[in-house]
Amino acid sequence: MRMRTLGVPVLAATLTIVLTPVGATAATASFGPRLDVPAGEFAHYVAAGDLDGDGRPDMAVASGTSGTVSVRLSRDGGFRAMPDVPTPSRPMTVDIADVTGDGRPDLVTADLGGTVSVHPGRGDGRFRAARSIDLGGSSNPWGVDAADLDGDRDLDLVVGLTGLPEIHVFRNDGRGRFTAGQIVEFGYGDFNAVRVADLNSDGRADLVATETLASRLAVLLGTGPATFGEPQRINLINDTSPAVLGDYDSDGVLDIVASRRESFADSGWLLHGNGDGTFAEPVTIPVRWSETATGGDFDGDGRADVAFATASVVFVLLGNGDGTFQEALELPVDGQVGVPAAADFNGDGKDDLAVPNGYGLPSTVWVFPTA
Repeated sequence: MRMRTLGVPVLAATLTIVLTPVGATAATASFGPRLDVPAGEFAHYVAAGDLDGDGRPDMAVASGTSGTVSVRLSRDGGFRAMPDVPTPSRPMTVDIADVTGDGRPDLVTADLGGTVSVHPGRGDGRFRAARSIDLGGSSNPWGVDAADLDGDRDLDLVVGLTGLPEIHVFRNDGRGRFTAGQIVEFGYGDFNAVRVADLNSDGRADLVATETLASRLAVLLGTGPATFGEPQRINLINDTSPAVLGDYDSDGVLDIVASRRESFADSGWLLHGNGDGTFAEPVTIPVRWSETATGGDFDGDGRADVAFATASVVFVLLGNGDGTFQEALELPVDGQVGVPAAADFNGDGKDDLAVPNGYGLPSTVWVFPTA
């Protein structure tokens, strides 16, 4: 593995939200009738954020074959369709973040044709023409995360590639224009997601990258502003989806939850954080099957929960705050799933679930509101 660093980095910060645990009383969650929200073809990935400034989270859905992002605004218990946002090629991931620094949320897409694109927001659910970073047609960027990597309060970008075994860092000039930073080159691997968090409480951004085909996680600790050291690789069984970061044992340290594609087995992973950027051996989470996952607080008790999505069913596991989970709740879906999101769409103080129909037609996002 070879690493190249470009540019002069400065202090980094992170954008991680940790739920504050409350008492140990077991909570319950219930969900109302499912909403079927139309989206573009082969909706692979959904992100949640306030796109129109009304204080309610909305949805942006990456459509893997149509070359668009579908925007759906929260409205009175449902969702209003906005004009689709065209992308240079097939968007595999979308992130919602104000990377242009104008106080309006933007869309950032990882486009399988070799670009990462910034779509500046107008503040009303509409977006301007994309500005793209060309990584080359063979790079196949798949995962992108926007976070302050160098401590200047602008949101930078970190991108995982599947065509090349690399992770790329791009530093923001404060107006949504980016310059190349560090490139971490791996001998092999492919990265369908990169998450940013401070894993060792040193005030620097760290990375958790998911290597799908190799069934591994790569943890890279920040060595300086927007720079990262050698990866700690964690081997897992079976393919994994984007990792979920949260404090599942209430010790003030981030843990990792990963899915495990193995039918009829204890099919989730929990890796307890040690507080220094390393993790304990993975332990299984009792759920029958998992392909993709997201974290949230589905019962409003302040403890971190997790939802695993797979063909025909979504499993919701409420966290007990000690690294264990209650028996899974099962929510029905009608086909294969993409990467879901959790947000309080209905304003009841509990996270709802949005699960994209990643490989089916007609494409739909299944939204499960908490009741």
